[in-house]
Amino acid sequence: YTTTGSCGGVGTTTINLSPTPTATISGGGTVCGATGTPAPISITSTGGLPLTIVYAIDGVPQPPLTVATNPLLFPVTQAGDYTLISVTNANTCAGTTSGVATVISSNLSANINATNPQCFNGTGSIAVVAANGAFPYSYAWSAGGIGSNPNPANLVAGNYTVTITDDNGCTASAQTTITQPTQLTANVTQTTNTCIGQTDGSITLNVAGGTPNYSFAWNNNAGTNQNPSNLTANTYVVTVTD
Repeated sequence: YTTTGSCGGVGTTTINLSPTPTATISGGGTVCGATGTPAPISITSTGGLPLTIVYAIDGVPQPPLTVATNPLLFPVTQAGDYTLISVTNANTCAGTTSGVATVISSNLSANINATNPQCFNGTGSIAVVAANGAFPYSYAWSAGGIGSNPNPANLVAGNYTVTITDDNGCTASAQTTITQPTQLTANVTQTTNTCIGQTDGSITLNVAGGTPNYSFAWNNNAGTNQNPSNLTANTYVVTVTD
């Protein structure tokens, strides 16, 4: 800027114009659980550095940020819509802002319950309930042949682990064990009648395994006691049910 005085003198003054700053926010993503990887947010700018930026989460202003790099990258874990409220340069010139970064939080959890078989070599079932994630869910089991069924049945005794994935890609795992009773066995010790025609015979039945309490069904009118007595000479068969 040049000026000419009344006496013919010439003076020069330089005026520096600051470029209008701009800032744009982008990025975001999903944070899986309290210890999940933070979502990345980026702020790109023009108009020189440093800049002072005020941003908001769901419309609530946050403390100002000093932007010394372009782009500015910062990880966040709090869910919400991130927007820019203002941008100013070192000369306090205000600029324009744009963009939005959305961060989603997924606290996917899994509850698993097993129903055990009632008999040795029987089969059980598992029920899985997923919660706090983004539907739909997919299920992957450690054991083969189950597929993606959240409630598999006809399962033999053993350990089972399921990994659930929600629509945001977050995962949760749960483990359970299906157990079975030991094999039910019965061993007989008989007492022979003292004389032909007598009814002083008896049977002692030893039962192990299965699930107490037991019930007993004898043939030849021997009754329902575990150890029947007053028996005549005959062949006796018992069915033991646990």
